[in-house]
Amino acid sequence: MEDRLKWIQKIHPDFKESSWMYEKVIKERDIEHYKFYRKGLSYELEINPRNIKGIEYQDAYNSYYEINWIDLLKELKRLDRIIKNCNTRAEVLELIKNDNIERKSVRKYGEILITTMGQHRLCLSKFLDIERVNVFVDQYELDQERLNIYNLLKKYKDIFNQFGLNVNLIEEFALKYKCLKTNFLQKVASYFQFLFHSNDNIQINSINDLNKYSFLLLLNKVEHSK
Repeated sequence: MEDRLKWIQKIHPDFKESSWMYEKVIKERDIEHYKFYRKGLSYELEINPRNIKGIEYQDAYNSYYEINWIDLLKELKRLDRIIKNCNTRAEVLELIKNDNIERKSVRKYGEILITTMGQHRLCLSKFLDIERVNVFVDQYELDQERLNIYNLLKKYKDIFNQFGLNVNLIEEFALKYKCLKTNFLQKVASYFQFLFHSNDNIQINSINDLNKYSFLLLLNKVEHSK
């Protein structure tokens, strides 16, 4: 690790340690309500690498445990190759710009940027104080309607418990039944107890159980019983 920092100081004499280097490198599932984001537009954009807050890298780095940016610099798998081949900041800049082998990509959740390709080069961009880098962006938009449904279902979790829906599955329920609307659920909530005052033993403790029961039919039955 010391050798890597010395190399950065050698090619970038203005390098100074900063508080962001000790911030957590987040992953997508750290983003609040990340399951309720939907993929939107894709485009190229110049970004400031300092705005990158995390990486998504299968089975490595922050996948299984928490790390900060200093830790990531220490663990980057191919950085030794870059150090061996680049002796100046200008050479690293050319490497960062080069997308012939792999383009630099990020996912954008609101204002949060997560790298998905070119992690080594984008991490170096942060440590070398590079202010503008061209990347390919996949933008994700918060599905507020789905989130509203989820929050409403949580509000009525006691009623859900009465007919056996595991509270941990409420999020999956909200994601699965996309045609449900917030105002419909508000109307229907008071009918849940009436609907399940029966001898049927309904227990929903897994995704398979959730798929087994046709909640849309049950909810429609309540709707038509008004």
